[in-house]
Amino acid sequence: MTEYPLKVAGKVGVIYLSGELRRESSDKIWSDISIAITQEVDAIVLSFLNVDALFSEGIRMLVAVRDKVEASGKIMHIADLPPDVRYTLKITNLLEFLNHEETTAEALLKYKELEKNLKDMDIKLPPPPPAAEAK
Repeated sequence: MTEYPLKVAGKVGVIYLSGELRRESSDKIWSDISIAITQEVDAIVLSFLNVDALFSEGIRMLVAVRDKVEASGKIMHIADLPPDVRYTLKITNLLEFLNHEETTAEALLKYKELEKNLKDMDIKLPPPPPAAEAK
């Protein structure tokens, strides 16, 4: 099974996706997203740097992942899109919906600036929902 490592930079978690995003990769991505949203991060960036292809099941999964991340009170970004993946998301009108940034670095900088702007305006992000207790 493909590994999608989570790296944390400050309050931002970055997951480096790879290979083909299709139904077979969904379980691992869901598992990694579930772990990422329990971390002490305020935003999650999905890096597509090593993604070879994006299939319809992968598109559906990205929309569901974005909804799950946002429901947890965090912000999701996508970055480092290969040209064919970028084109697919552009023609489906999902680039903006999925908070597209050209690179992971730009996503991190944008988030850092957003955090500063929120502080300057004395706006606080809502707290994340309580974590489910382990059985």
